[in-house]
Order: sequence, then C-alpha cells, then structure tokens
Amino acid sequence: MATADLVVIAVSLLVAAIVQGLSGLGFALVAAPSVSLLIPGSQAIGLVNFLAFFQAIWQIWRETGTVQWSIMKGFVPAILVGVFVGFLGVRFLGNDIRPLIVAISSLASLGALLFWRPAGHRGTAIIAGIWGGSVTTYAGVGGPAIAAYLIKQGWNHADYIRTQMVVFAGLSLVTIPVLGLPPMIWWQIVIAVLIVFLGSTIGIVSRRRVPAGSARRLTEVVIFVVATYALIRSLIMLFAG
Repeated sequence: MATADLVVIAVSLLVAAIVQGLSGLGFALVAAPSVSLLIPGSQAIGLVNFLAFFQAIWQIWRETGTVQWSIMKGFVPAILVGVFVGFLGVRFLGNDIRPLIVAISSLASLGALLFWRPAGHRGTAIIAGIWGGSVTTYAGVGGPAIAAYLIKQGWNHADYIRTQMVVFAGLSLVTIPVLGLPPMIWWQIVIAVLIVFLGSTIGIVSRRRVPAGSARRLTEVVIFVVATYALIRSLIMLFAG
C-alpha cells in the first residue's frame, strides 16, 4: 500500500476515534469510507471492526459509568442472530447492494432517534440487536441503530456510554472472523491501534469538559449527523454505480 494511502487511513482513523471518544458513536461511519476505498471487499469492514474493538476496550477502561448488564439479556442473543443475518449478506449479496442496505439502515436510524420511544421491553431490544448486528456485520455501520435504542433508556450519560462500548466491543469482536482481515505488516497494525487510542483519549478528555446534559444532547446530534452522513454517502455510491 502506498504511503499516501496509509496517511489517508491514519487521518481517518484519528478523526473517527476522536468522534467516538467524544460522543460514544461514529468510529465506523467515519473510518469505513476511506478504508473501503483503499481495501477491497469485506476485509475493509473487518479491519474497521477490528480497530473499533480496541477503541471500545480503551474507552470502557477510561470511562467511569456503570455498565447496565441487565439490558444484555435480550440484546446479546439478538445481536448474535443479527451477525448471522449479516454473514448471509456478506456471503450471498456481495458488495453491489451494500450502499442500499446502508441507506435503508441510516434512514431508519434517523427515524428511531427522532420518533422511537423504546421502554426497555424485550421486543425493542431484539429489534435493535438484530438490526445493529446484521448491518454492522455486512456494512460496518450498525452503530446508530444500537445507539438510538440505548440512549432512550433513561440512564445517566456515563452509564450509557460505558454500556454502549461494551455492546460495541462484543459486536466488533464476533464479526471479525466473519469478515476477515486484510494482509498487513505488524507495525502498521500497531500504529493503527495507537492512533485509535490517541484519538479516543482526545475525544474523552474533550467530552469531560462538557456538562452531562449537554453531552447527552451532543450525542443525539452526533447520532443524527453520522446517520445522515451514511445515508447521503450510500445513496451517492448507489446511484454512481
């Protein structure tokens, strides 16, 4: 891979990690477009999810909130079902239809953020888990669906962020064997992980200077922005192809 390509990936990873550290969302949505342009096929998404795993682990360690483990009862099985559905997409749908799937999921995420009022019931957890798990596995951008559900649970912002990072870490980890990883030199992987740690730390430190109420509103804005961005980008890709 050319040096210029590596620089582009490094910058996109840094920006993606800052956004995620600041709001708890957006790593894959920011990083995936650049990585996908330079690395073909599902391995690009595998690399993004691989780095997203390390980002989530780092943020879990740095956060002070309490993980709301009770939400996992309905979430974990649903996410695993979603991963299987996403694997079927990778296996049988190929790459051509990916922009359409991303567009539909992004539009639905916007609707969920604006109008969905889940009350923590098992049914809504199943919907969010399957939705987020399948789109993350197939296209790497299922985060808004999960975040739109979790942010409506009424937890304080620190609990929301830390719980979401646990979900993202587990989801990223189980998708890696499905998607695979591109051939990379070990020092490239180390540098990529260090960049993610740096960006995440910048985002976390910046967010801690913001009042809790403002941080929650900021997160809702970021969910809206990144879902809109994914929607526009995927529609452009769809019609350009």
